[in-house]
Amino acid sequence: MVTEKEASDLIDEYTKWIRDNTILRTVSSGWTEINTPFLDRHNDGIQIYVRKIGDKLELTDDGYTLSDLEISGCELRTDRQRSFLNKILNSNDITNREGKLSMTFGSREFPARKLEFITALQQIGDLYITSRNNVYSLFSDEVALWFESKNRYPIRYHSVSGIDGAKYNIDFIFPKKGRDSLETALQAIGNPDRNVVSYHTLMKRELTRDIDIYLILRDEDIGDRKFREMQSIAKTGDVELIRWSEKDDYIDTFA
Repeated sequence: MVTEKEASDLIDEYTKWIRDNTILRTVSSGWTEINTPFLDRHNDGIQIYVRKIGDKLELTDDGYTLSDLEISGCELRTDRQRSFLNKILNSNDITNREGKLSMTFGSREFPARKLEFITALQQIGDLYITSRNNVYSLFSDEVALWFESKNRYPIRYHSVSGIDGAKYNIDFIFPKKGRDSLETALQAIGNPDRNVVSYHTLMKRELTRDIDIYLILRDEDIGDRKFREMQSIAKTGDVELIRWSEKDDYIDTFA
């Protein structure tokens, strides 16, 4: 059991880790480059840019995310690929201007929207797998097929509100089982690491309503040590981790 004091210390440690591993650099025309410790599919830190416009802030990737996909042979030409991309953009209020992805919001929303933007860039980067061997399926689709095989039919791509008005996207959500129960949300994580787990613990704290949150992890390349590390982080936010290889042990959780 993790005590409240231990959980608070872990959150403080995580916040310090983000600050210590974030590098800022002024570039041009009011833009500041933010080198984050959150990793893309190359295991490189994600770079984003921020500027102030009146009383609002704008974040952009300066075109890197879609350009990187195109260079890697994933040009998002099929209807299915474009559908995946548009779902991510629309659900996060992200604009695509000639390949440059950006979002604009009030300055007080920065912490939540920055995490939202980075997570969306990671999700878009994951679309690379749709270009390999003509496979046009994401991990969330595998999870959906598993639910269907078990006669479970959750709501997909549901959006929930955060305290500061930010929107958080849920891959699968199940309604309450009874008056005293909570909604159950499941996020499908195809490339799990400590960053994405930490994001979801912070997300849960920001939601305007109580929801039981589970993360199901594609675990072919996850050793026990890495899983235990992510599990420790998840417990600080009362988030439950499920290994994909052990999914059938949890099916009764989702009804």
